[in-house]
Amino acid sequence: EIHAMRRMRGSLINELKQTVAELCAGFRSARTAMAKRTKNERVVFVNNLKRSVGDDLAGARRAWAGKSS
Repeated sequence: EIHAMRRMRGSLINELKQTVAELCAGFRSARTAMAKRTKNERVVFVNNLKRSVGDDLAGARRAWAGKSS
């Protein structure tokens, strides 16, 4: 009975290790996907910001030059 319990405990530990490894792999995969997605979102945001600031500066230059928009 003691040997059987030890085998069961060893089996449980091995299953636990495998489950934890799979969980960690899932976290890595999700983190990689999230990093790619947020990077793309930042690139879009910065590009929109640059365009908006550029438009604002162009409008200000026209106003300072006395030209209508």
